[in-house]
Amino acid sequence: MLRAFLLSVGLLLATFWLQAQPASQSLPLAMQYYQLGEMAKAAELFENVMRSEPGNTTAYAYLYEAYLQLQQAEKAEKLAVTMAKRDPSQASYEVDRAYALRQQQEEKRALNIYEGLLKKLGPNRGQIMMLTNAFRNRGENDWALRCLLQGRKLLGEPLAFSLELADLYLATGRKGEMVNAYLDYLLAAPQQLGYVQNMLQSRLVDEDYEILRQALLSNMQRRPEDLALAELMVWFFVQQLDFETAFYQAKALDQRLNENGQRMLSLARAAVENKQFKSAGLFYTYLVEKGNRHPAYYEARYELLEARRQELEAAAARKGEWELLSTAFAEYLRDFPQHRQVLLVKKSHARVLAYELQQFETAVALLEQAVAEGGERRMMAAVKLDLGDLYLLTEEYWEAALVYGQVEKDFPNDPLGQEAKFRNARLSFFQGEFSWSQAQLDVLKASTSQRIANDAMALSLLISDNLNLDTSILPMRAFAAAELLAFRQDTKGATAAFEQMLIEFKGHALSDEIYLRLARLQTKQGNYTQAKAWYEQIIEGYPQDILGDDAHFELAVLLEDKLKDAATAQLWYEKLLKQYPDSTFTFEARRRYRQLRGDQIN
Repeated sequence: MLRAFLLSVGLLLATFWLQAQPASQSLPLAMQYYQLGEMAKAAELFENVMRSEPGNTTAYAYLYEAYLQLQQAEKAEKLAVTMAKRDPSQASYEVDRAYALRQQQEEKRALNIYEGLLKKLGPNRGQIMMLTNAFRNRGENDWALRCLLQGRKLLGEPLAFSLELADLYLATGRKGEMVNAYLDYLLAAPQQLGYVQNMLQSRLVDEDYEILRQALLSNMQRRPEDLALAELMVWFFVQQLDFETAFYQAKALDQRLNENGQRMLSLARAAVENKQFKSAGLFYTYLVEKGNRHPAYYEARYELLEARRQELEAAAARKGEWELLSTAFAEYLRDFPQHRQVLLVKKSHARVLAYELQQFETAVALLEQAVAEGGERRMMAAVKLDLGDLYLLTEEYWEAALVYGQVEKDFPNDPLGQEAKFRNARLSFFQGEFSWSQAQLDVLKASTSQRIANDAMALSLLISDNLNLDTSILPMRAFAAAELLAFRQDTKGATAAFEQMLIEFKGHALSDEIYLRLARLQTKQGNYTQAKAWYEQIIEGYPQDILGDDAHFELAVLLEDKLKDAATAQLWYEKLLKQYPDSTFTFEARRRYRQLRGDQIN
């Protein structure tokens, strides 16, 4: 209060002093009064400036606004008339005059002035924009729209001012016309496709996408040869996660433009990322059927296999399906042993052999051969990381630590090296060397890779939260041993080990972690009802613990994807959003919730 009082006294004394000074020196103080909301004092000083400098446009703008704030619209009108006489070329003064009249309820006189300004308008782009901006500055958006539309006719340019019109349509809540304005702009400037996509994405909400769909279909009928519009159509269907329709649009573009397949590959990868595997297969198969002379053939054929691997993994597929896929990988390696994709193919094939078919020795031999043959440095490091994991499966722990260490040494300040360090720390955890493991994990919390940092944090917390709560190290060793069984894909053995822990260490702090592992193991085996029960154990018994949001989210996904109970899944997503607003699952949970609710997803 004292500070405000002293400021007010200072300004008052300055006012008295400035009365004896040149009027132009009153301007800064007047602006300070204006900012403080002291409109009467500000107006007095601005009037002083205007008497001395009648053409001072800054003082005019502030004084006009001050009059309106003081509800002295008559003075604002007279001020605008005076300025209009001084500079008749500035239509903004006439707009200000009319706006002041509207504040006095002189509607008819004001609208006559607006109409007169439009009648005087000529085919001059600068004058059209000047009058438009004058209307916009006073919030007269409908008149600004009329000005631009009339300007189009005067100039004989039906696509002129499209962006300005789009802004005004948005301001007046006319999103359908806004969309059409952007499509007009795209017709005039097809190279601005990316800009139009960004603007539509930022200005449309979920329920507006039907407006965009209708506008696109209508424009496509009138402009079937417009390539930019066709590309926008593809983009739209991708936003809606309708990759199948996007495929047919993109296929038409690919054929018209005789492209090299990169667009189709990019869309296929987006489909895989969104777990739209069947749609991804459309893109990949289209490219594969073009034959091995097509630039994208080898990438498409490999990525089709990899997409199929991910699809089977997500679906908890039966052994026979995995055997068919393994055969397809082997055929690729047989047909194209020297192709640059071969390391990726061997890497994926080894995962199928080891984790799905339990052919550990065959998988190890495949990756050892790949390492012996050599290849691109970073790819070889990725292969070594997978080989280290396979050594874990075959209980060759020293060999696993060795290859992890090689990658860490070769890429010391790189995410690859940090990943290797994490896997070595995880190996130490599996072997019960908890202190050493945690020391390595604590270093990795600062990893430049968010995923590695999160994984390191999670494992470190698991150790610190549970190891020091019990004088016995036995529960943690039993837990680590069960985790290793799960890692080795010994699902039955891991399940039995975790269930034994619930009996042997009943009530231990690790219980919620055990329930989560059991839920995931049961899901993998297709025992969805039992998995649901384990998730509910966490939610009912440990709602405030760190795994509460994990259980909510994974249970909702289980209900939606496996048990096909969309209504109950929607309820669990909603509970997650309300109870855990800061959860890392919030974004995906909200997306899935809206999709189940029937919203258009952008």
